[in-house]
Amino acid sequence: ASAFGLPSFTHHVGGTPDYVVNGVNGYGFPLGTTAKEFADKIKECIRSGELDKMRATSRQFYEERLNWRKWSEEFKKICEEIDSKK
Repeated sequence: ASAFGLPSFTHHVGGTPDYVVNGVNGYGFPLGTTAKEFADKIKECIRSGELDKMRATSRQFYEERLNWRKWSEEFKKICEEIDSKK
């Protein structure tokens, strides 16, 4: 979603919760959050103009952190660090 400038509104259900950063590329909610609570937050973001801001910051966040190029750079660093300890 971030690659297309689309903010995400999702549950934090485990895994890596830093893929959605509140106010940057969407909002993550705890399990049990109701549909009404999701809708209220989305409505609030639309009314305040935050949704428009997050469209731009979502894409920027993708460019800086959420793409395969960045993943491979970070993975390479980890491999080099492990290799240097041999």
